[in-house]
Amino acid sequence: MSKLYFYFNVLMIAIYAIMSIFLIFATQIELLPQPQQKWLGGVLLIYAVYRTVVLYKRKNIKGEE
Repeated sequence: MSKLYFYFNVLMIAIYAIMSIFLIFATQIELLPQPQQKWLGGVLLIYAVYRTVVLYKRKNIKGEE
């Protein structure tokens, strides 16, 4: 796995996590109705965790070979 690919994925995971926390806890900003905004934030947080696990497993598989 190239370093550029790895760092790009880390950057995207950080952006997803920040966006999800922002959507969950931002009550003054109405991008969507409040329940949908919190739901979308939760989905983004779960996706960020999923991408982290996939990246970690992929890095470990490539490191063993």
